[in-house]
Amino acid sequence: MNASLLEGMVSILSWSAGIYFDSGQAPGPAGQHHPLASPYGRFRAGDGYLNLAAAQQPMFEKLARALDRPDWLDDERFRDVPRRIVHRDALSEEIESVLAGADVDHWVELINAAGVPAGPVLDLAQVFSDPQVLARGMRVALPHPEIGTFETTGLPVKLEGSPAAIERRPPLQGEHTDDVLAECGLSPDEIAGLRQANVI
Repeated sequence: MNASLLEGMVSILSWSAGIYFDSGQAPGPAGQHHPLASPYGRFRAGDGYLNLAAAQQPMFEKLARALDRPDWLDDERFRDVPRRIVHRDALSEEIESVLAGADVDHWVELINAAGVPAGPVLDLAQVFSDPQVLARGMRVALPHPEIGTFETTGLPVKLEGSPAAIERRPPLQGEHTDDVLAECGLSPDEIAGLRQANVI
C-alpha cells in the first residue's frame, strides 16, 4: 500500500476544488466560518468559543428557537442559506450577542439538545487534559536519557487485531551512526577512521 501526502491534501480540497472547477476562480480564505454555509463556524460565548453547524434551514430554525430568537426566522437577511451567507457578519454578531450571556458549556448543552451540532473550541491545555484524549492514549510520556521524560502525541490509528503504541523515543543525534554504518558494511576500524577525520 502506498500513501501520498500530496494526493491526500488534494483530495480534501472537496468544495474548494468544486468552486474552482465550476468558476475558474479560487475561493479566498474562509476564516473561522464555512464559506458555503451560515451559521457554520466558531462563535464567542461568555467564557470562550464554540463551534456550531446550522447549515441547513431546519438546523437554523432549531438554533433560532433554542437561542430564543424566533425573530431571525422572519428577518429577510436570514431567510435562507444564500441570504445568510451574504449577511454572515450581521448574523454572527446577532448570535454572539446571545451567546455572551452564558458560558460555553451551557450553550453546547442547550444547542445540542435542540438537535444542532455544537461543541467547545479547546485550547491545547484542555485538549491534553480531556478524559477521552487521555483514554485513547493520545498523550504519551517517554523516558529520555538527557531530559528525563518528554511528552508527545499518540498514534491516531488503532486497529483491533494489531494495536500499536509509541514505545520508543526518537534517537539522539548520531546515536545510531555506528550501527547504520556497520549495516552498510563498514568495519569498526573504518568507522573509527571516519570519526577521526570528522566525517561523522
